[in-house]
Amino acid sequence: MRLAERYPAEREAADALWNAIGLSAGLGDDDQVAALAARYQHTYGAKRPDDARQLAVYVAARQAERGDVDGAIAAYGAVLERWKATPAQRAALMVARAELQWQRACPVRGAAGLCVRGADPLTVVARRATDATDARASGRLIPPTGAAIVAGHALHHRVRPRAHLGLVACTDDPAPTPEPTWESLVTASWTLAPGQEKTSDLSISTVTEDTAIAAIRPLSPIGTHHTLLAKGDAGLTGTNIVYASGVGTSELVFPPGTAMKLTAGELLGLQLHIYNNSDQPLTGMSGIEVKKVDPALVEHEVDLFLPGPRDFAIAPGVATASGTCTVTSAQTVFAVFPHMHQYGTHLKTTITTGGTPHVLYDDAYSFEHQKIVPFTPIQLAPGDTIQTECTWNNTTADTIGYGESSNTEMCYSILFRYPDDGQEFCD
Repeated sequence: MRLAERYPAEREAADALWNAIGLSAGLGDDDQVAALAARYQHTYGAKRPDDARQLAVYVAARQAERGDVDGAIAAYGAVLERWKATPAQRAALMVARAELQWQRACPVRGAAGLCVRGADPLTVVARRATDATDARASGRLIPPTGAAIVAGHALHHRVRPRAHLGLVACTDDPAPTPEPTWESLVTASWTLAPGQEKTSDLSISTVTEDTAIAAIRPLSPIGTHHTLLAKGDAGLTGTNIVYASGVGTSELVFPPGTAMKLTAGELLGLQLHIYNNSDQPLTGMSGIEVKKVDPALVEHEVDLFLPGPRDFAIAPGVATASGTCTVTSAQTVFAVFPHMHQYGTHLKTTITTGGTPHVLYDDAYSFEHQKIVPFTPIQLAPGDTIQTECTWNNTTADTIGYGESSNTEMCYSILFRYPDDGQEFCD
C-alpha cells in the first residue's frame, strides 16, 4: 500500500493496492476497504475499469449485507452511472438495486414475497365482518378498509392470507416453495508468504446429506487464481470434476429441472490455485457457495467436461493450437467456461451438430477476468463435435507446454451439460 501512495505510476503499485484491499476485506475492515477502493478507482480506474467496477460492486454489496439499504442503493446507482459493464452485468446490478428498493418500500412481506400494508400477514381484513365468509368462499381480494378482523377464522380453517399492495384475502393454496439462498458448500482458509504460489492446495471434506445444487458460484478473494471441485472415492483416486472457476467467474444458475447432485458420505476435493504477487503476507478463505433444491424436483443431473487439446507446445511469440472432441452420447450443453492461463489472448469454441458448424464462443481472453457464459441449451448427439481453438502470446524466451501453474498453459472449452455421461476430458 505504501508503494501505491509514494509511487502510484509504478507498474507494481496498482497490484500492491489491490492486494491491500484484499487483505482488508479478509480482516473484515469494511471502512478501510471502501477508502482504498475509492483511491484505486481514482488512480487506476481509467486503466483498469473492470477492476474498479468490481471493487465498487463489492463495496455496495457489503453495505447491503450490513443493513445500509439506502447507502447500497446509492452505491449500485453510482456503479451503473460511472462504470462500463456488459448487458448481463448491468442487468445484474439493476436487479440488485431493485431488490433493495423493494425491501425499503415494503418492509413486511406476505405470501410469495408480495407486499402487506396495514395488516399482519396472518390477519384477514374485510370491509365488514359479514363479508368475511363470502370473501373466503370467493377468494377475492378485499381492501383493508373498514377494520373487521377475522384472524381467528383464518387460523381455525388453516388458511393463509394472500397479500398484494395492501390487499389481503384468504386462500387454501399450498404455501409457495421458499426461494433458495446462497450457502457455503466447502471452504478452505489459507495464508501465503510474499511471492508464494500454490498450484494444487487440496482440502478434503465429506458430504453430510444428499444434496441437489441448482446454482453455484466461487468464493474467490484476492489471491485465488482458480478453484476446482471434484468428487471421488477414498484418497480421491479417479476424481470426477464437477465445477471449475477462475479469476472473475460469476454465479451459474442451472436450467429448471436440472441440478448437480452430491450423495451423503461422498468425498469432495477442493483444489485451489492460489498466489501472492505482493510483498506482504496474504490471507484468505476460498471455496464454493451453492443454492440447494429438493432432490425430488430434479429430472436431470448436471456435470461438466473439458474439451480441448493438451499436447501443444507454444514457442516464443504468437501461437495457435486447436483440438476436436467427438461426442459419444446424447447430451445437452448450456454454459461454457473458457479457460487458459496468463499467456492466453483468444479462445474460440465451435460446435458441429448434424454436420453444421455453430460458433458457440469467439472472444478475447483475459486471465484476470474469467467468466462462465450461459447460452440457450443445445442438444448434442453421438458423432457431433466440439472444436476448441486457443491463441497465446508467449512473451518468454522458452517454449511453454500444458500444466497447472500460471507459467504453463491450458486450452479448454469447459462445458456444463446434462445428463452426466461419466466422461471428463475430451481431446
